[in-house]
Amino acid sequence: INGCKGNDTISVIKKPDCKDTIYIANAFTPNGDGKNDLFKPIVLGQTEKYFLMIYNRYGQPVFSTTDLGSGWDGKFKGQLQPGGNYIYSLHYKLSGFAEEYKSGSVILIR
Repeated sequence: INGCKGNDTISVIKKPDCKDTIYIANAFTPNGDGKNDLFKPIVLGQTEKYFLMIYNRYGQPVFSTTDLGSGWDGKFKGQLQPGGNYIYSLHYKLSGFAEEYKSGSVILIR
């Protein structure tokens, strides 16, 4: 109102009773705006193993990592990859749980 501006901050903190799990987005937009620029799972809990692999539509690996902090920026060998569907496979083990495998698709939006 009347041209006034305001700011606010939100802190998201994991509660002790939250379930240890992994959340995986189904799309990302690597356009350099600082929002949703990387495809990487969100991990709640301690990991003992972690391996993420991403494939293009021809089955060619375009990204892999064992680093939780690393994500795919939509490039392969320094080249922007076209928008579309990509397949991921994720092998991981959260502390206190059995080793798990997830696979699915993610949409790269250009």
